[in-house]
Amino acid sequence: MKLYQLATAAVITLASIFSNPIESLHQKKLTISSASAQSAYEGVRIPITENTPVGEINHFFFMIDNLWRYNAYFSQADKQAMIEDLDKIQTLTEYDNYSLICDIYMIAEAYDKAVKACEKDLKDGKVESNGIDKAYIATKQYDKAIKSIKKDKQNLDAEKDGTYLSLLHQKLGSIYFTLGQYNEAIKEYKKGLKMLKENKEKIECKTCITDSFQLSSAAWRK
Repeated sequence: MKLYQLATAAVITLASIFSNPIESLHQKKLTISSASAQSAYEGVRIPITENTPVGEINHFFFMIDNLWRYNAYFSQADKQAMIEDLDKIQTLTEYDNYSLICDIYMIAEAYDKAVKACEKDLKDGKVESNGIDKAYIATKQYDKAIKSIKKDKQNLDAEKDGTYLSLLHQKLGSIYFTLGQYNEAIKEYKKGLKMLKENKEKIECKTCITDSFQLSSAAWRK
């Protein structure tokens, strides 16, 4: 097999991993069993009124995000309730952290509403990423996603933010692959791999505990 064929095969393999960025972003290492996760949303839900304090809403969002990170089960009814509560928060209160609102809409899979919330968050000239590229990808607005990711890249330092830049190149590669622009996808995947190699020491953690038995033992010793 020629070198070019090997490279192409490697890229196709990578593409199979990164071609669905939304799914890959939802993959987590730790999980909550389905039995203990039933009605997860109802367990943290709060009544939303015009008098609900901002701090209480922030804590509410924090709890939802934590449940999502540990793969808590959210039923379709949970997601619908989540959307209704987010709509109430924006209608009844003065809460304006649209970056968090966008995140929760994403968890509820209300991607069109997530786009609107993230776009509001960026209206005041905010330069840091608020995850809007994920919402654009989910709504198949690929041109806007590419533009957003490239803008995000301009605000990063290659030496300090190499691992995150690598992720952005992988995202671009996934989008170009989805669009059938395979040459562009190959370029972005190669850039991402190069940055991963250059930042290998930052990624690897020789002292991290990853074994489940060691984790439980460490927790018990505390």
